[in-house]
Amino acid sequence: MEAENRRIAASGVGGSYLMGTMLSASPEMQHVARIAERAANGGLPIMIEGAPGTGKSLLAQAVHDARMDPGAPFVTIDCANDPANVHT
Repeated sequence: MEAENRRIAASGVGGSYLMGTMLSASPEMQHVARIAERAANGGLPIMIEGAPGTGKSLLAQAVHDARMDPGAPFVTIDCANDPANVHT
């Protein structure tokens, strides 16, 4: 992923690094990253929701890495795969 980010950055497409690891040219994603940075500094658990393939896991890892104690446990829960959430 880091190599892909460097390739995109070198291509001249534009964009900026978000939270030190993600590259985006989207104003919406840059807004999300600013909120995530504040959440990372808040020290409280957070829940990230979104459609499949939108980068939730990458954002969650970036928030965890930006926290004051990145050595703390990192726990992800994929609710889409939780049988309790399957509606028939």
